[in-house]
Amino acid sequence: MVSATPAALPADEPAARSGTRALSLRRDILKALVIAFKLTKHYLDCVTPDGRAFIGYWARLDWLGVRVVYASTILHDRARGDLEPRTTTASTVRGGPGPVLGAARASWECAPLGLSGSWEPTAEPIDRLVLDDADGTVRWHCLMPRARARVRVEGGGTLEGLGYAETVELTVAPWNLPIQELRWGRFGAESGWAVWFEWAGARPQRLLVENGRERAPVSLGDEGVCWDDGSVGLGESSTIREGALGMTALAGVAPLRKLVPPAVLGTREAKWLSRARMTRGGTAPVPGWAIHEVVRFGSR
Repeated sequence: MVSATPAALPADEPAARSGTRALSLRRDILKALVIAFKLTKHYLDCVTPDGRAFIGYWARLDWLGVRVVYASTILHDRARGDLEPRTTTASTVRGGPGPVLGAARASWECAPLGLSGSWEPTAEPIDRLVLDDADGTVRWHCLMPRARARVRVEGGGTLEGLGYAETVELTVAPWNLPIQELRWGRFGAESGWAVWFEWAGARPQRLLVENGRERAPVSLGDEGVCWDDGSVGLGESSTIREGALGMTALAGVAPLRKLVPPAVLGTREAKWLSRARMTRGGTAPVPGWAIHEVVRFGSR
């Protein structure tokens, strides 16, 4: 009885070693797949003085040996008098070349969406390496915190007003980001601008830049953002889009829906266009428009 147990061990050792090697190989494969992940996403918008909004996305995903290029547009008319707010969306996986982003001008021609637009900056760019760890990096290029924009969309007419443009580059899959909630917003007016974001989760962080100066937010939430001697207050709001990503941003992108985990499809977003006012150092409030959003990530 006593001698039987040691006698059985040598026969089990190859299986144990094989299982260990298989587990190690699986971990190496998963790590390689994560390292191979690369997502580039461009965001551009325009808001007219009377509150019509255009939002455009162009994204390229390289992962698992597959490249997916995606483009989408949102046109939003807020409520006026007896008219209900109206949002029109379009998307394509035949996005073609992305926006041409230069220091003095950005342009975007997307035939599948009937889109032609141009943006000329009126503020200096902002560049931040937001995340850099073993899982990968997130780099945020705020190319045009404020711009003169002109956008024509087939069936939607021409919009002219103040715009915004940014690019986000990720080598870490979004479902591996240390975020439970993301808040982002941008405010534009003729005499002032601001852009902000907040990550809530394992690696919390905030960033606020106002007229080219980085500020420490005192508060950042549904009512707007405040710093030591100023604020952007969010007023009357119109919902641009709200719901789970699988039913909103990714609804028409079958290739991506098949690649991403279910938790990503269940991530909820809410995006608004709001009248807003900026105050600085006791001066008269500056009226403008803000586009802002909250994204709550599903359990992962």
